[in-house]
Amino acid sequence: MAKYLADAMFSSYDRYRSDQKLEQDTGLLKSYFIEAHINTNNGETNHDSILDLLCQISQYIRIRVDESEDESLFNITHGKDTYYIDTSDIRFWIIHTLALSTRADKLKNELIKATPSLDNAWLPAQFLEKITTFGHFKGFGALHDETPLIDKNTEAEVESMHLRLWGGSAATVLESLHSSKALMHSLALSSVRLKYWLPGYDDEAVTDNFTFDGKVTALGKSFISHTNLISKVYSEYSRDIRNIEEDLSIRFVSKQGVHSLEGHPIIISLTRKLVDLPKFISRVFSSALPFRLWGLPEIIGDDFARVYAVDLHIGHKLLFEISTDFIRIYLPAGTCGNTVARFYTNIQQYFDSMASISGGRSERLFQES
Repeated sequence: MAKYLADAMFSSYDRYRSDQKLEQDTGLLKSYFIEAHINTNNGETNHDSILDLLCQISQYIRIRVDESEDESLFNITHGKDTYYIDTSDIRFWIIHTLALSTRADKLKNELIKATPSLDNAWLPAQFLEKITTFGHFKGFGALHDETPLIDKNTEAEVESMHLRLWGGSAATVLESLHSSKALMHSLALSSVRLKYWLPGYDDEAVTDNFTFDGKVTALGKSFISHTNLISKVYSEYSRDIRNIEEDLSIRFVSKQGVHSLEGHPIIISLTRKLVDLPKFISRVFSSALPFRLWGLPEIIGDDFARVYAVDLHIGHKLLFEISTDFIRIYLPAGTCGNTVARFYTNIQQYFDSMASISGGRSERLFQES
């Protein structure tokens, strides 16, 4: 797999250097970050449990599932495209493919829709900014789209916006945009591009573009540099998710016969006021994408509400307290921390790009290393 993908990257990079374009991104390597919950029953190995899940999915999507000599690597064939699923970490997968973006994006979404066990990795704006320090910052994209949260006849301050900049001045331009009051709530970083190479191998650089929903597109001739970079990024992300689950989840503990409650609320501080709580709650907790949450609201006055919610990813419960300028999330032990990343990232993308998140001793979740 590594040799095949490396050869394909080298070939596509040569064409790009020659023509300065790639027709319909043919040959570009795409990698997708996937968060998974696998049940291992009856003493099954991780390999067997993952194979069982993929075979179950194949009943809903026309895919062929093949094992490989590596127990943590599976191949999926869909039409004429092949997808390589690296499950070295049973909880956090990476899918590699050379398929066109339109087909690859569609299949990835179908895999997630086919089972509640899978979800995207969700990279908040602060996390995207953090990973630009892993290499040479070469560009960014900013996206804002309020259509999932507003009525068709409602006029928003900035209803939708899509901005993209590639070049060496990316950091300077991004800093200027951050300081602009005109786009205070509407400049959610949606992608970053960085150039990276392993120490001593600067002639084998790769330029990777990371998007907020866990997709990575690679331009370059070094598969090793690409996999090294995405492994660094994904290990940071998995650490953040596991820290949320281990340090912040609400749980009862017993010490020497004394029962106590441990954990901390996760607090999203808004810089833009929620002026219509019922409407916001009805849109966010409607079971629809991208939030994937269903909830029963308890409206307490004009400026406060509780929502008893269920995460449709794995069906676990969690509690939201929502006011006009903050949202508190109580994550019970056992509930997926990726739910927090999904909710927060989409709040940034669709409502308040300047929203910040904290919890417990950490004042900057997804930002501190």
